[in-house]
Amino acid sequence: MTGEETKRSIPPHAVSGAFVFLLLGVFAVSCLAMVLFGVRAYRESVARGQERSEERILSAYVRSMVRSLDAEGAAGTEEFPGVSGNILTLREEYDEAYLTRIYVYQGQMYEWFSEETAEFEPDKGEKVCPAQELSAALSGNILTLEMRTEKGKTIRVQQVLRCGETD
Repeated sequence: MTGEETKRSIPPHAVSGAFVFLLLGVFAVSCLAMVLFGVRAYRESVARGQERSEERILSAYVRSMVRSLDAEGAAGTEEFPGVSGNILTLREEYDEAYLTRIYVYQGQMYEWFSEETAEFEPDKGEKVCPAQELSAALSGNILTLEMRTEKGKTIRVQQVLRCGETD
């Protein structure tokens, strides 16, 4: 036997096979990384969308309630122990006087509709959405509302009351 015969040579197809497996491995790892990045981006996008949705619900709800019940002397505020901030009151006249109270209680924004003379019970209202606080202030015909979302972001809304205006 010669020295050359004792050496084992690596067949050329074995190198190309190893290269193909290495290439497939790199492709699989790249695909997995792309899927993981996509999942992360999707979760962040959904979380941002939910947060913005809460902000829009809070401000749009309160603005639409004020606009729908805008009458001379209808808007006001009340204080009540246990309520976060104060209570926005919107007065309506039917056969009797009724109040719609909008307030934050135990981490939720509530709406409570009752006769004006009814005793206020904050836990009896209807839940609107999560919130931390609502503060309402009336200066002339300008209603200023500051609402804090569940995540702690403050939303400020100023609305001009149009009651008594002429076209």
